[in-house]
Amino acid sequence: MIVKGFGSVYLKRHKHKDGSWFESPALWISFKYHGRWQAESSGTNNLEEAVEKLKARVNELSAGRKSVKEDKIRYEDLVKQLKLDYKVNKKRSIDSLGFYLKHLDQHFKGFKAIEIRTSDVLEYVAKRQDEGAANSTINRELSALKRAFSLARTAGDIVYQPHIQLLDESDNVRQGFVNPAEFVKLHDNLPGYLKPIMEFLYLTGMRSGAAKKLEHKHIDLEAQVIRLPIELSKNKKGLTIPLSGRLLELVESAWNNRSLECPHLFHHNGEPIGDFRKAFDTACAAAGLRGILPHDLRRSAIRNFIRAGVKESVAMRLSGHRTRSVFDRYNIVSEDDLIDASTKLQQFLVEAIKDDKVVPIKK
Repeated sequence: MIVKGFGSVYLKRHKHKDGSWFESPALWISFKYHGRWQAESSGTNNLEEAVEKLKARVNELSAGRKSVKEDKIRYEDLVKQLKLDYKVNKKRSIDSLGFYLKHLDQHFKGFKAIEIRTSDVLEYVAKRQDEGAANSTINRELSALKRAFSLARTAGDIVYQPHIQLLDESDNVRQGFVNPAEFVKLHDNLPGYLKPIMEFLYLTGMRSGAAKKLEHKHIDLEAQVIRLPIELSKNKKGLTIPLSGRLLELVESAWNNRSLECPHLFHHNGEPIGDFRKAFDTACAAAGLRGILPHDLRRSAIRNFIRAGVKESVAMRLSGHRTRSVFDRYNIVSEDDLIDASTKLQQFLVEAIKDDKVVPIKK
């Protein structure tokens, strides 16, 4: 049956594997979308209802309220497109994507894209907060979901996209530091294979992910430098790290103990170093350093640069920071810094009073 101005309604026949034919239990509708004929089930065997479904479908598409695929796109399809985007564009955060998707998968798996409303996202946020997740972690998860929807919308698979509001992270800046004496205790309790890379992180401020991927070809012992390639640098700039003193000794030792089966500078019995969080936490507990994260070594190294008198511009270059705002988040003033500043101020005032020639007022 042709419905003028909209398309047609018809009874579709299907073919069995044995060659016999059978009729579809529901009427089908056919319509044009972007110059191409589309066909789908109306979901009913009532002719009048099928005609109304055809008209409603065409009106939705014409008004831009839906795409032709929208009813079929599921959360899993969004994630598949997101992973492909990360792979094609060689995003450096691809290793973290699985971690952020883990909780999203548990909550949204099986959902159609159009079923994920803003209220569902808010429920997810509340659930993650109840689980004790930090705002920064939840934001990374929300950003992944938001990106997945944006990709599907750009591809024309969906029209609807829920509003996803990121959380405030101003009160979520970590202030974990490991001072030199504490690091010695931590280092003493680490398993042997982790000691070199942990000391390397503490001396350089390099990200642990980049340090684990360092290869022999990046080390130039003759020139006494490490040439960090662009693909290992989060800010998409190569970095040259000079080697001297203890850092040079550490890299030379790792070089001399390299494995021919493994291209990485730091390894564990010839295998790349993987997730060391459990071993790190155990060593921290033994050293009395509860709540310290591996990334706190990077934060500590940056603060050590500044305390040692290294110019901030140089410290930023060594740590690989491109923006001052992010660098300042790492170079956090500690309570000890404030006490030291107060002591220096009081001493200055005492000395200033001593040096001032006070003339008594005559009556």
